[in-house]
Amino acid sequence: ELEHTRITKTEIHLRNLGEKSVYDLVESTLNIDPKKARGMMPRTHEEMKFDNDERVEKCTSLKTLTHEICNITNGNPFFIKQQIIYWIGQGLLALDENDQWVWDIDKIRESNVLGDVVSMILEKIKMLPVTTQSALTICACIGSKVDLDLLGLLFREMHLLNDKARGNEEVEEDAISVALQEMLLAYNEDRTEVAFVHDSIQSAAYSLLDPKKLAAFHLQLGRILAQNLSHETWEKHLFIVAHQLARGYKLISHRDERVVIAGRIFLRAGDKAAAASAFPEAKFFYARGIDLIDNDEDWESSYQLCMDCFSKGAEAAAIAGDYEQMDAWLSVAIRRSIGLDDQFRAHYIHVRSLAQRNEMEKAVDVGLEALELIGVRIPSDNVKLHTLIELFKTRRLMKRICVADLKKIEPNKEKQVVSASRLLNILGTLSLSGKKHLCPLICFKSVQFNIKHGILSGMPISLATYGFLLSRFGMLTEATSYCEMANAVREDLGIVETIASVNMAVYGIVFPFSKPLRECEKQLHHGYTAGFEVGDVANSLRCASLHRYISFFSGQPLPKFLKGVEKVSKLMKEYNSNSTLLVNLVYQQAAVNFSGSGGASTGPAYLNGDFCDYNKIEQQFQEKTHSILHEQMNLMQTILAYHFAHYDTGWKSSEKIHVCGGGSIFKGFIFQYIHIFYRGLTAIALSRNENDKRKYAAAVKACIKVLKIGRKKSPLNLSHQSYLLEAELAVTKKRYAFAERLFMLSIEHAASAGILHEHALAHERFGFYYMMRNNHEAAYEQIRVARDLYAKWGSKAKIDFLSKKFPHLREKQRDHREMIELRRHST
Repeated sequence: ELEHTRITKTEIHLRNLGEKSVYDLVESTLNIDPKKARGMMPRTHEEMKFDNDERVEKCTSLKTLTHEICNITNGNPFFIKQQIIYWIGQGLLALDENDQWVWDIDKIRESNVLGDVVSMILEKIKMLPVTTQSALTICACIGSKVDLDLLGLLFREMHLLNDKARGNEEVEEDAISVALQEMLLAYNEDRTEVAFVHDSIQSAAYSLLDPKKLAAFHLQLGRILAQNLSHETWEKHLFIVAHQLARGYKLISHRDERVVIAGRIFLRAGDKAAAASAFPEAKFFYARGIDLIDNDEDWESSYQLCMDCFSKGAEAAAIAGDYEQMDAWLSVAIRRSIGLDDQFRAHYIHVRSLAQRNEMEKAVDVGLEALELIGVRIPSDNVKLHTLIELFKTRRLMKRICVADLKKIEPNKEKQVVSASRLLNILGTLSLSGKKHLCPLICFKSVQFNIKHGILSGMPISLATYGFLLSRFGMLTEATSYCEMANAVREDLGIVETIASVNMAVYGIVFPFSKPLRECEKQLHHGYTAGFEVGDVANSLRCASLHRYISFFSGQPLPKFLKGVEKVSKLMKEYNSNSTLLVNLVYQQAAVNFSGSGGASTGPAYLNGDFCDYNKIEQQFQEKTHSILHEQMNLMQTILAYHFAHYDTGWKSSEKIHVCGGGSIFKGFIFQYIHIFYRGLTAIALSRNENDKRKYAAAVKACIKVLKIGRKKSPLNLSHQSYLLEAELAVTKKRYAFAERLFMLSIEHAASAGILHEHALAHERFGFYYMMRNNHEAAYEQIRVARDLYAKWGSKAKIDFLSKKFPHLREKQRDHREMIELRRHST
């Protein structure tokens, strides 16, 4: 059950016992006197010669028995006890007249013809009373643990008990007491459940059933539970009922029963699993329901049930990544739909599945077609003109609106209008990656639509997306106010279903300019975890991606970052979110390169290794360059190449982003300025060469101009970058005093922002400056601090890089430590 939740789990793997430990366990189980046992343990030949022949023989026999047990059980403690109990029951282990255990090892070996523990347990179960065997087989069908009330109900209805009025104590006495005594079952703490002591016992008990009658037996159990469970226990045991019926539903022939089971059990079980984000399980239950009702007669008489099973099944299949099944079910839902609401619903699911497959342009097209079905039209011609008109309308509308006004709006619960709002919100996000020219127009329409129709549930994401667009237009103050309004509306009205998408826009795009990156990182983490809890998987994964980007650039220590990025990659694989996964792997590879933990096949400067192959991915984007993956990959390659002095490589990667110009995905994101920062540093490094000096000098000036704008937008997070780039330029112009002031300003602001790797970089560049000025003492001091900060960040590769550049640094560091120690003792 935990596998389908987002609860943090810690797996503890216990190894089996070695032969010496098995010997000790056998000694304890058979209650052999420890002193005698120690005397019976094999010792050296010199020690053994003082023992009489009988004790030597006994010792050798116990050791041989232990060896035989190890061969059978592989050192599993539970199986060891079961094996011993089995041998005692067979008379192969017995007490003699002196109350000493005796055995014949040859007979024991002859008895072990079964060859495995499961077969041994099966033979043991077959010797138990018939009632106990029946109890174990029923328990095995239900699961590893069984509620006693549920078990009592099944016993009574299957006529395994004579008195229907008896409770748990009688059930225990009549049916499971022997299993408890034989340690095949055990109580839970409050004695309301019994559980198999080991899964091998469950397997053995299940094998008692005739394979040809298994389906019928499960169906019988499911029918009994479905017909007799009380209203209070129905929801608690719904999955158990559904699983029993799912194993025998093909035997149901009566049409009325098929419809009831499809709707009352499989559909409800699917809904419950989907609500818990267990989408593969939900798809399984919806599929069983579809199998029961997929015919013309059922569509005519139970239309809504059929539509719910097919549409919800398609949605669960899409999220679970089974697109082939999703396409099949969705095509049926679209073909069979007889109302506008159902057609729109099917198109909505189609849009989400296309987005998950990274087919953004097609998703936007399908979404626009769906909106036209209900009279909402987004113009496809004269887009710029329409965008300006809608921007004017929206700004004029929003100037009159505050949070208090939104609270007064009467919520609109009309199904079709609410669905249109949801689709507009989704298309606003998707159009950023597919059909970007429509993104502003869709978002403006979304804000107007939600306010006009009173769709409060859609307001937070509309406001957040509107704020993001204003930030792209350079209206950061206004953008921030609308994002704050989005948060206020969501929190005041308790709207939880949009938390992932709202936090993605607010803390992933707008607030990184005005708030500490560490705060944004925490809120993005909250957004994606809360999004999973409400089933918003697609937006949760996008929010998780932004969380990883911001975590990296906030200077999160690399070990923690790598742990988080590995967890997110696992989620993205689970939900087949390939587009977000590839970008996540880019960051994982970059972090591995910096950490120096292996996995970088061509050295730390190149984005090639266990998680990402830059050249291979780059070949896929020879024609299509405007993508998040393409730009994030080239950004990380630029950063790595600069840090490890491969400037030509870094410049080429930077150019691939720069050529996008105003069409860059980074526009409006803080990543735009991070790219400009490393592009400028790379250009300065290359401008020191005579070739193309003028070109690189011009690039540096352009980068500084952009970074100064960034510093005004985000003094907290971008000042250190602007000052460091200006310092490097001042050095090239030999304005050394000015350069030193700028270096110190960069260090001060990086420390204040808490961005470890760029704080280290500022000290590193200051150290290189002092080295150029032949001030070796000051240079070594700056490099020492840089090394310490890189160590705190977790970057062994940078420490190694600096050690090669400054081979005498370790000696200086040793002298520095000795001086500190000397001063400490002197005081």
